[in-house]
Amino acid sequence: ATLENRVAAARQGVERMQLTLPLLVDGMDDAVSETFAAWPERIYIIRADRLIGYQGGPGPWGFDPDEATTALEELLLKR
Repeated sequence: ATLENRVAAARQGVERMQLTLPLLVDGMDDAVSETFAAWPERIYIIRADRLIGYQGGPGPWGFDPDEATTALEELLLKR
């Protein structure tokens, strides 16, 4: 309902999944979600050149943090 609610939910997810990487929260206008068609939830990794380096499957069943971790590690090794 509010940006504060979104930030709180994101923080809970970060804690639950023990994430250590930066996380961005979409604004109330859902501009990022609309741009990347991120519904239902997905994990995206954006490369330094601003292209999508990884796009996870739609959640909740395609939401695979381990797969995203592997993809991120592979992208970092290519740097």
